[in-house]
Amino acid sequence: MNRILGPILIIPIFIIGLSVGLQDDRIIQASDVLAKIEAGEPVEFDSCTIAGDLDLSGLIIEGSVHFNNTVFQNPVTFNYTTFNGDAYFRSSEFNGDAYFGSSEFNGDAYFGSSEFNGDAYFWDYSEFNGNAYLWDSEFNGDAYFVGSKFNGYADFRSSVFNGYVGFGSLVFNSYADFRFSKFNVTVNFGSSVFKDFADFRDSKFNDTVYFEDSTFDKESSFNDAIFKGNSRFNSSRFKDDALFWNTTFLGKLSLSRTRYEKLYIRWYDINGSLVYDDAAYMSLMKNFQDLGYFEDYEHCYSQYLKEREDQIE
Repeated sequence: MNRILGPILIIPIFIIGLSVGLQDDRIIQASDVLAKIEAGEPVEFDSCTIAGDLDLSGLIIEGSVHFNNTVFQNPVTFNYTTFNGDAYFRSSEFNGDAYFGSSEFNGDAYFGSSEFNGDAYFWDYSEFNGNAYLWDSEFNGDAYFVGSKFNGYADFRSSVFNGYVGFGSLVFNSYADFRFSKFNVTVNFGSSVFKDFADFRDSKFNDTVYFEDSTFDKESSFNDAIFKGNSRFNSSRFKDDALFWNTTFLGKLSLSRTRYEKLYIRWYDINGSLVYDDAAYMSLMKNFQDLGYFEDYEHCYSQYLKEREDQIE
């Protein structure tokens, strides 16, 4: 005899797995993180909150580390830490100071869309041997990368720097990408070396920027960039084309002892902002002649005579 069953209750699969895909709100003590790493356990701390000062200084971590979507409530210290696998810190939040001094990333380093609310220290000869992804990140404190080396792609696209930025004495051995980045306070690229394409297109420098004594081995582009503060390129060296198409200079532009092959810039973009220096004017006038920008040459020469008279008086 057939039995008639009642209505079948269909439960949507997404209800059964309600927690799947939602952010984990685990709170993990920093001491527990250290204990798991020292025990050789997988470093899997995505989507959680780390409480307490996390200090992993001097450790050699063989596998990849996962701190994506993680909130660090207190300072973190990775000084002299070696990451032999990929390091994932995407969309993370550092609420205290973040120390990565003298650290070594032998895989790719992912910091994209992260927020540094304290000071960030990637200085003192830190080395990125893979690609370094810091795009769309926000640095609300000071950021120090002084003396570090990027051997792979250095991706700082669309990042915002709200504190002082120290990029001095850096070596970029591959593509240095700073497109659409915004520097709201003084930034110093002094004595840095760009071995590959240096890309600052559409970037905004809202305070003084220093490129003094820096070397650009390949083409560099500052097209459509805005310099609201003073821009200092004194004693810098452009070995390939230097592109400054449609660049806006609202502060003073310093080109004393600057050497370049071809500087693609128009006099109306400089708009009288060039700091007086005889050699700088002479080099710029010769550059305009070599490029066939004769009208720019005439305007530059006229401004030079005025500036020179003012200096004599």
